[in-house]
This record gives sequence, C-alpha cells and structure tokens, in this order.
Amino acid sequence: MPLCWTFSSSSSIRRSSASRDSCSRRALRAARFCSQRWNQLSRLRRGVVLSDGPTLPAEAEALVAAPEPLWPRDPPIRFRKNVPDAWLRLTIREGRNRQVRRMTAAAGLPTLRLIRVRVGPYELGDLAPGQSRVIAAESE
Repeated sequence: MPLCWTFSSSSSIRRSSASRDSCSRRALRAARFCSQRWNQLSRLRRGVVLSDGPTLPAEAEALVAAPEPLWPRDPPIRFRKNVPDAWLRLTIREGRNRQVRRMTAAAGLPTLRLIRVRVGPYELGDLAPGQSRVIAAESE
C-alpha cells in the first residue's frame, strides 16, 4: 500500500463551512493525485526511456519534508498556489548528462530544485555551500 499525503492550498484550509459534496470532491481529487504520484514514482523505480536510451531502475522515495539543513536558493523558486510540489530522494546508478532532470520530467515530475548529497562513497554531510573538504587519496 503506497504512503500518500495531500497538498492543500490556503483557500481550501480557510473554508470551514464547506458542504459535504465539496468535501467528497476534494477527497476524490486527493485520491486521484495520490494514485498519480504513486504511478510516477513507480516509473522512476522501473527506469524510464530517455532520448539516449533506457535508464537503469532508480531508488525513488517521496519525502514528507524538505531535507535539513536547506540553504535558501537564489533566485527563489516561484511559488504556485495550485501546483502541488514534493521532495523526492532519488538514487541513480549511472551518470548521464542532466539525467535526474530528464528522468523526473519523463515521469511527469519536473525538477524545481536539485541537491546532490552523495557521489559514490563521498557524502555531503554538514558541508555548507562554498566550503570544501580534503579527501585522502585511496591506495589500491
């Protein structure tokens, strides 16, 4: 059973005296949205076909909240009241040109912000933007 959550606009939260019929319509829209999101994530998990060939299956998981710590983006992403957004954690096993952006677009989930947290065995950890870390050379 997929884990589902709904995205609400402030106008739907503000209406407290809504009729029963409109509440059921909202619930139906939320269920349809949840089902669509599940299908989109399963497409990423199976692998999608890009212009340069099919991708390997990815590990895709919907996150409940934004990753921490998250620095502000400059310029900020335009907020759209009627367009739901969500954070995803995506792990891929190949590194094609703009692969994550192209994969999410092919699955119907356009990328608004991309944060790389790990490359192979090297993890970002608590490294802030603009900082660097010396990595010891590996001996074979």
